[in-house]
Amino acid sequence: MSRPRGPELATGPPAGSIELGGPEELGVDAWARKLFEATGDTRTVVELTRGPGTRVGKTGFDAWLAAQAQTTR
Repeated sequence: MSRPRGPELATGPPAGSIELGGPEELGVDAWARKLFEATGDTRTVVELTRGPGTRVGKTGFDAWLAAQAQTTR
């Protein structure tokens, strides 16, 4: 199955589930830093991936999010 390229992504018929990406391999934090720099935003972006020596909790994001939803009901 050929995948749409270029403008066809926005103007062609729905192609189902496809993965999109640019030529750079950057995390969301790096994209946010680039956007902030380009727009003069002085906020600090903090990377959320684990580094060496990180203390890892037992509660995953999905479980935490579900607990937050229950407390706001």
